[in-house]
Amino acid sequence: LFEQGYGFIAPSVTSTYFAEPLELITKLRSNARNPSIMDAMDSAISGGNGNLRKSWDNYIRECTVTGIDLEEKNLNNLMSEALPEALKFESRTFGTRLYLTNSVGQDYNCTDAYGALINATKIGVMDERTDNAFRALIVENATQTHQTAAGKIDDALSMLGAVSNDSYEYMMAVILEPIYEDAAIGRYQDVQDMTSAVMLNQSIQQRNTQWAAEQSMFMSVVRPMQTFFEGFVYAVT
Repeated sequence: LFEQGYGFIAPSVTSTYFAEPLELITKLRSNARNPSIMDAMDSAISGGNGNLRKSWDNYIRECTVTGIDLEEKNLNNLMSEALPEALKFESRTFGTRLYLTNSVGQDYNCTDAYGALINATKIGVMDERTDNAFRALIVENATQTHQTAAGKIDDALSMLGAVSNDSYEYMMAVILEPIYEDAAIGRYQDVQDMTSAVMLNQSIQQRNTQWAAEQSMFMSVVRPMQTFFEGFVYAVT
């Protein structure tokens, strides 16, 4: 009852179980690499002929990281700004190849490539096929409920007090985060800096392990403590 009595006022707050919003957001991020999501987005954008993941991977390797190497992008800003804006690198000198419509690809400069990627990604994220793919991964009994994945995410963000965050923007950020991590490792491999590539990969794995351990510890401590205080308050009153 504590999360209902002292939490944020949001839709479905009285019909959700303890920590359900956190569980849903965690499940969303852990399933970001699932190939069904990118398959659905490619189907929405190009009928399945393009490759959005490869397009973003190329852009980050050849534009975003290039901007960092040239010190035209600030790494601290990259880590603190919201996705996808943090990945933007304005340059008509450097370029990359995108595979948004077919497997052959098309060459763009970095400025034009970013605009093309954003337009395609928005189309993919907001498509019903992508929503269905997310719903199958994060919503229990997905076949028995008509609520969209975007609706569930909106409710979860509202219950966590993040009412200013749009579900589609959050979904886009969740999709792009692991692509950025893979692309950064790939860039080091491209320039034969294998030591940095291995170190970055290990640091990402260690971070994920630490987050999982912290979540388990939080749930094992908070749930019984909350139950005790609820019972105590009920007994006193």
